[in-house]
Amino acid sequence: MTFVDSSRIRDRRRVDRRTLACLVVVGVVGLAFLMSPWFFGESLRSAFGRSVFRSQLVREAIWLATLVPLGFFAGRSIGLGAPDVRGLVAREQGATRTMVRGAALGAGIGVIVACAVPIILLVVEPERWIWWHNSLNDVRVEDSIGAIGGALEEEVVWRVGWMSSLAWIAMRVGRGRFPRTSILIALVLSSIAFGANHVIGLWIDFSYSPDASQWVEAALVHTWSQSLCGIVFGALYWRFGLAAAVASHATVNFVGMVLMPLAFAPALS
Repeated sequence: MTFVDSSRIRDRRRVDRRTLACLVVVGVVGLAFLMSPWFFGESLRSAFGRSVFRSQLVREAIWLATLVPLGFFAGRSIGLGAPDVRGLVAREQGATRTMVRGAALGAGIGVIVACAVPIILLVVEPERWIWWHNSLNDVRVEDSIGAIGGALEEEVVWRVGWMSSLAWIAMRVGRGRFPRTSILIALVLSSIAFGANHVIGLWIDFSYSPDASQWVEAALVHTWSQSLCGIVFGALYWRFGLAAAVASHATVNFVGMVLMPLAFAPALS
């Protein structure tokens, strides 16, 4: 699958401005949807939960305002500046078809990932998996809203922002001699950071547990599982564009946060 040739776009500056604006809007909308379940969550009844919520909201907003523009313009020269979105904004022929195909592929891979990760966790440490999902019987409508919002906002931040910026830095350090290796390094580093960022959710889940060792153990397992997902999303973004990464991420979230709880909660209760 090939992306639009940017050299054929007449007014590239205008296209870039519109593309960046589109990405920021998608990120802001996704952030709003991502945070909506928190307003209804039990965790916000505690001061600890409220402080975590505020810190996450501020951090994600700062990344949207800073890292996304930097990543977009830096990554544009190496093919990581959301080329599928850019082609759609430029109204290039075949751009819509490219985006739809990427999204379909991403959704299919997302189903596979969503099914594989829980199975691995159940095999590795079933008691810890059940501990994390102690509220599986309480699936709310806002969970599905947050699942989609998280995919929109996080893919814009972590792929367009973090991964593209790191890839550009790696290429500058390597003086452009190892482009594929530079992108692979950025993919791995951004995925590890992506996984570590999700540990913040465990602060709330374990906030009432006096055993700090349980939190550390769960955080390590949670980080590597989320990092593996980040590698999949990053690879899709690299090869097929932002739509593929968003579709895959949204599918993983929806299946893991909504469909699987409905299916497995009776067995775990």
